[in-house]
Amino acid sequence: MQRDIGSGHNIEQTIFLECYAEYKKDGPKHMRSVGEGEFVSALAEESSNAPGATFAAIVGNADVVLGDGVEEVLMALDAAVRGRFRIIRYSTAQDVHPPLKQPPSAPMDDANYLQGVRRVVALGYSYDAMIYHPQLPGLVEVARACPDAPIVINHHCGILGTGPYKDQW
Repeated sequence: MQRDIGSGHNIEQTIFLECYAEYKKDGPKHMRSVGEGEFVSALAEESSNAPGATFAAIVGNADVVLGDGVEEVLMALDAAVRGRFRIIRYSTAQDVHPPLKQPPSAPMDDANYLQGVRRVVALGYSYDAMIYHPQLPGLVEVARACPDAPIVINHHCGILGTGPYKDQW
């Protein structure tokens, strides 16, 4: 049975959220995420003649620990997605409970991290903080240190339901 999945919906625009796909395999490591933007932008342009399909924006990934050096990545991402780049996401989600283990990231009070967030904002972009809920107090300190930063808290702060966090919600 085939259903009309378009009935009853009025999707006017879409936004792509980075997912570590199609990164460049070579070149400077800090610039590899630009490959994802290039890939997604090409797909969006291929499908742009579908009725109502408007690729509005992209949330990209860059290492804010580069401090002011993050600007190089942001400019390359913006060019790759032809002006659709709006938000940078950097994951600081960390926890010692094994199922929650993530690749190491800088602590949110790291001076380079904070300077990178400030640079993101100075260039007119927002910051998407991918954290776990126990890290929320640290993000509050980031907001205090970067008061002009529009901060997106993704995935409801990564509410955890395992290990020491089981049955807390």
